[in-house]
Formats: sequence, C-alpha cells, structure tokens
Amino acid sequence: MNNPTLAAPVAAAPEILDIQQTACCIVGGGPAGAVLALLLARQGIKVILLEVHRDLDRDFRGDTIHHSTMEIMAELGLADRFLTV
Repeated sequence: MNNPTLAAPVAAAPEILDIQQTACCIVGGGPAGAVLALLLARQGIKVILLEVHRDLDRDFRGDTIHHSTMEIMAELGLADRFLTV
C-alpha cells in the first residue's frame, strides 16, 4: 500500500551556473588531483579541476614531508615554492 505522505521529499535540481568543454575533468583538489591537473596541463591537455572548498583552511592532515615527496616536488619544479607554504 503506497502512502504519498510518507514519500521522501525530492530535492530541487541545482541551478546550472556555467557550462564548459574540456578534455579532462578532475574532481578533488587534494595532492593527487592537483598534481595530476598540473601534469596534464603541462602536456597541453585542457583540464578543469573541481574542488568544493574555496580555501585551504581545513584540518591539517599530516605533519611530515617525506623525502620521496620532496623528490617529486623537485622533479615538478615546485620544491622551493612547496617549502614556503
């Protein structure tokens, strides 16, 4: 027996603010997403990186920078800027 008063409310569809064409859409601007976007863009691939947070003011998730991470940052030409953050 179906009772329409017990049905879950249906959320309104969000308003579409912008439409863009791209070769690659990366969802998540964490370390992996940001580096992937950089590497693809350096190869000339049109990339859109989506991140829900407007800033980096979030809980700190790590207290160590491993040597292998710094090697990767150096290979990307980002080591000096990385250390200033």
